[in-house]
Amino acid sequence: QVGTRIYIANAGDSRSFVGVHVTPPPTAGSDAKATTAIVFGTREDKAHLMKERERVEHMGGTVYLPNGFMDTGKGTTRV
Repeated sequence: QVGTRIYIANAGDSRSFVGVHVTPPPTAGSDAKATTAIVFGTREDKAHLMKERERVEHMGGTVYLPNGFMDTGKGTTRV
């Protein structure tokens, strides 16, 4: 955040987060500390996740999961 503007970027398959950092104004005798919190995070578009698989199949697509993928996490899912 710069002033009243917030800048957001997303890099392809990476997850993105929006965070806020609040610095309280200095006041005499105050021990208030700055805080940072994540207020929004994108969801992952991974084909093996139930909601993403449902979305793909609802649109007429097919999801391919290699044999044993759900047990081992090894291999590459395809849409």
